[in-house]
Amino acid sequence: MKSLDLNSLHRFYLAVKLGSLAKTASVLKVSPATMSRSLTQLEDELGSKLIHRNSKQFRLTAEGERYYSKLSPLLEQLDEDLAVLQDEEYDLSGKIRFSCPETLYISQVHAWICEFMQLHPKVRIEVAFTYSEQDHISSRIDLGITLNSPQAPELVQRKLLEKSYWIAAAPDYLSRVGTPQNAGELAQFDTIGMDSEELWIFEGAGKDRKVAVQHRLALHSLRAIVDSAILGLGICRTPKNLIAPAIREGKLVRVLEYETVKPQPLYLVTTHRKLIPARVRSLRDFIQRKAKSDLRQWT
Repeated sequence: MKSLDLNSLHRFYLAVKLGSLAKTASVLKVSPATMSRSLTQLEDELGSKLIHRNSKQFRLTAEGERYYSKLSPLLEQLDEDLAVLQDEEYDLSGKIRFSCPETLYISQVHAWICEFMQLHPKVRIEVAFTYSEQDHISSRIDLGITLNSPQAPELVQRKLLEKSYWIAAAPDYLSRVGTPQNAGELAQFDTIGMDSEELWIFEGAGKDRKVAVQHRLALHSLRAIVDSAILGLGICRTPKNLIAPAIREGKLVRVLEYETVKPQPLYLVTTHRKLIPARVRSLRDFIQRKAKSDLRQWT
């Protein structure tokens, strides 16, 4: 029986899974030319065309379909088995590029990262305060927390949790201008929020209600939003875990308590699930456990 190069078979399998030689080359950190040569070599060894490909087309041939359907479950299992063996044989080491919204990182995730690094002293972590999935790809981020569900096929998401939001204002502000009785009245009050916000969304009666907001003060920092509300500049909508201390201390008062603000999902994002290094998978799983154990403060 003819012996085939396992590396070429794996590249073929991943290229079909991602739907692009260029994307596969990026994930594997090889050049597109190397990917193309590897596939051509595999086709020569098999004596069959596997993929019709040019600048506008990437489509499996009938023979390519046959090989992919047989190979994919085997190679997926092989990837998983090798990852488990590496975990068992080696201490975790190396660098992890991690991304997270800045306020979320400072308020909670930094403590998790520090604890993980104490458990794994050979791991180095580089943190970027980046938001878009394009940044995730171009900066070669290994693991990220994002507010948006990514759409790029080479990114894999896992919902981490859903953050609850509260609406609050300083007692002094409410004594001066009054208190809104329902979400629809918010347009009559000063609001403080993220500079990208145009709507505050509320849940109720099986249907979302969208309330347009035009902030008196628009910021790109949740921490600064809370501080501005404490100073009496208006009404803010921020995650429960950030605003609860100020409410306990009497610096802020909840308003519209009987209106349910739509929770904000957080996602853990990695590159292709079968190519995650052991150190990245360990950090991903560690963050999931920490988020689950701290769930009460988020929801």
